[in-house]
Amino acid sequence: MANQSGVVRIFAGEAEAESAAAYGFAMLRRAVGDGVAVVRFREPKASGELFSARELGIGVFLFTAGAPQESGEFIALDWRAVLDLVASGEHDLVVLDGLLDAVEDGAVPMAEVVGLLEGGAPSGLLLTGLRAPVELVKRADIVVEMLAIKR
Repeated sequence: MANQSGVVRIFAGEAEAESAAAYGFAMLRRAVGDGVAVVRFREPKASGELFSARELGIGVFLFTAGAPQESGEFIALDWRAVLDLVASGEHDLVVLDGLLDAVEDGAVPMAEVVGLLEGGAPSGLLLTGLRAPVELVKRADIVVEMLAIKR
C-alpha cells in the first residue's frame, strides 16, 4: 500500500461493527507486508478476528490501567507502553480497538489521546469505539461512522 504512516483513522458507531472493520483493515495491511499491532481496550474474548489476526502475525496486546504484565497468552500494556509502541515506528499501523470507549469511560484521559494525535506518530493509527468525540474527529484524517440500519 502507499505510505500511510501518520494517517489517523476513526471507525465509530452503534453497530458494533467498527472493531470487525478495523480488524479487516489491519489484515489487509498485514497481507501486503505491513507491520501491524492491535491494542484491545475492551475485555478480551475469543473472536474470529482475534484468532485470524494472530495467525497472520499481527501483534495483539491488551490495555491495562495498571503496570504492563503478561496476561495469559497476551501482554497487557499500560498507557505509557501503548505510547511507546506507537512511537517505536516498528509498526506501519497500530489499531487502538475500543480506545474511544476508554476515553469516554475515563480510563484514558482525552488530553493524552489528543497529545498522541497531535504528536505526529510514525505509525498510522486506527481508533475504534461507539462514539467519536469532536476533539478527536477534528484531528483525524479519515472518520467513518457506522449505523445499525436494521438488526
